Amino acid sequence: MSDKQTVRRIRLIIKGLINSTLFKLVNRNHFKSNDAIIICGAMRSGSTWLAELLSAVEGHMQVFEPLHPHYVKEVNKAGLGNNRYFFIDKKSDNFPAQYFINSVLTGKYLNHWMLSQASFSDVINAKKLIVKFVRANLLIDWMNKVLDIRKPIVILRHPCGIIASTMKKKWIKDKNQVLGHPYLQQYPQILAKCKDLTSQEELSAILWCIQYHPLLKHNNGEYILVSYESLVRNGKDELIKIYAQWNEVPPIEAIQQLQQASDTSTKDSMINRGKDPLAGWTDFFSNEQIDRILNVLSYFDIQVYSKELEPDYNLINKYNN
Repeated sequence: MSDKQTVRRIRLIIKGLINSTLFKLVNRNHFKSNDAIIICGAMRSGSTWLAELLSAVEGHMQVFEPLHPHYVKEVNKAGLGNNRYFFIDKKSDNFPAQYFINSVLTGKYLNHWMLSQASFSDVINAKKLIVKFVRANLLIDWMNKVLDIRKPIVILRHPCGIIASTMKKKWIKDKNQVLGHPYLQQYPQILAKCKDLTSQEELSAILWCIQYHPLLKHNNGEYILVSYESLVRNGKDELIKIYAQWNEVPPIEAIQQLQQASDTSTKDSMINRGKDPLAGWTDFFSNEQIDRILNVLSYFDIQVYSKELEPDYNLINKYNN
């Protein structure tokens, strides 16, 4: 972590501590779980940007990464870990996890980390919570089953875009941890195809597939699938589609916020350099690396992305219908 990143992290923690004290003093506790807007995605998928769009609305407050195992100790106490997978059956109630997530969605438990992205005025005036996850993709079906929630948003981004971003940050993937993921154990044929993969881009592609495979395999209309690419290219139309799923109209503040880069975007990111934010990975990877990433997607029978910058929008619309 650079000195600049360290300073930013300290600043956010201090801000979060003030916000959490302020939130307890206000002590409203009038939030309803089915009123919270839930955003789920992978790391570097654009989930922070989408959360910032929706929390730009007056009275909306962002709740940041409630499942972070380091900054939210209750995550481990509730039996939740990184990308935890719940089988959808009658025995999967998991009351500690259910209680914890419901406490977050209703504002009964929000610590300094979760409130680190909110402004002081957001904390004071909050009437709706925008809860942003990058560790909950594999929990969505379970949450829909055991919690009273509105249809969550799932944000999807080209795997090459996400993987290029994480590799620039030198986030190293361990092969044993990747291949030992509980979700993969359900698919021995896929696991067999992946067992000899060793490159960082291939291991990262496996993790991307693990996070999105159950959601792309079936959608019973219980979540809203939106791509980062569509938000970049046609943001206003996408916000209209999202809110239409809740029988609502997108607030003007969210539409106006479309021109702002995410707070987590880096100085050398394409958008901050005035370039096409979708094209960065084409310069970062060789053709061979791109082929290896897309080959992993083929093992999982995921066809929504190809060498094109944008996804197959017809497939995405099919998932949403």
